[in-house]
Amino acid sequence: MQIFWKKEFKCPVCSNEFEAVRVFSNAVIVKKRDTDFMPIYEGINALYYQMVTCPVCLFTAFESDFQTELTAKQKDLLMKALEKTKRIGRPNLSENRDISDAAVMFSIAAVIYTLLGASRKAAECYLKLGWLFRQNHDFAEEKKALQKALDHFENYYINEEITSQEEPMVLFYLGELNGRLANKKKAVEWFSLLVQRFDSSSLYARKARERWQDIRQSLRKTQGGNAV
Repeated sequence: MQIFWKKEFKCPVCSNEFEAVRVFSNAVIVKKRDTDFMPIYEGINALYYQMVTCPVCLFTAFESDFQTELTAKQKDLLMKALEKTKRIGRPNLSENRDISDAAVMFSIAAVIYTLLGASRKAAECYLKLGWLFRQNHDFAEEKKALQKALDHFENYYINEEITSQEEPMVLFYLGELNGRLANKKKAVEWFSLLVQRFDSSSLYARKARERWQDIRQSLRKTQGGNAV
């Protein structure tokens, strides 16, 4: 079975044209998922190849954002930031990349989306960076990444216009990340809001109900029966 193929891209920052390694979807096998939907893969780890990085300036983003038209001001801002991010490291962009390469790519992308004011995408990058640290058993760094993901999800929910399609996902992660960061009362509050607003047709609402019950039971044990 073929695993990789290459797709042409043009960098929206430096205008460099290049080919990036992509993964055939039928080569990706998800064995199971963690409670926050982190995929556990059999074989190729698709997280390593999700982001696209310009090999010249290191602009890194989700594939669709290479079609984005940036203003001259945004390009200048990003070029300056990308010079600094080179201290994070230069990822291997070949087929033979590893978990550290993927971590560098998500770290750079998180910086870029933060600068562009794209809180949801910054949150997603930090969430997936946390997943990589979890897979590498680096739980201290995972916690830091998940806290940043939570901060961006909160900013997105409170300060930006959120679509009805996105809301269940954002509410779920506001609950799940609070729960993972030991803010269990807040987790219950967000899960409760999700369950109240969306029915069982939503995957996130169904999962939130499970997590809500798990955390409430945990709170009952620690508080002598007085859970939220």
